Amino acid sequence: MKVPLFVSDRSVRAGEPVIAGTRVVISDILEWLAAGDRVRQITNNHREVSGPAVRGAIQYAVLVLEAQGDERVRREALAKLVEMGYGADTEDEPPGRAKPPDMSVPTAYLGRAQGK
Repeated sequence: MKVPLFVSDRSVRAGEPVIAGTRVVISDILEWLAAGDRVRQITNNHREVSGPAVRGAIQYAVLVLEAQGDERVRREALAKLVEMGYGADTEDEPPGRAKPPDMSVPTAYLGRAQGK
């Protein structure tokens, strides 16, 4: 018998889809990914979340977007991505190799401290 990875129960997080046996909703995982967390960071910081759960959350989001027939919702989602800085500088360029990062813009480093 196959055990579901995600379940929905009205008594847990108002019926939002959660990882089975937890209170972690799919939208939490997607927000962590959107904030820049990597799969390993998520699984280390939230022991109840597995790698397959993170990949399942992404697949769930894709399926929901594919099922969403509302063009207005799609436009709003794309506009939000551009507002967040995704794609705004690559609109007119064909897909291909990734550009090197813009080193003129200061960025935060969230890794381990070096040399201590």
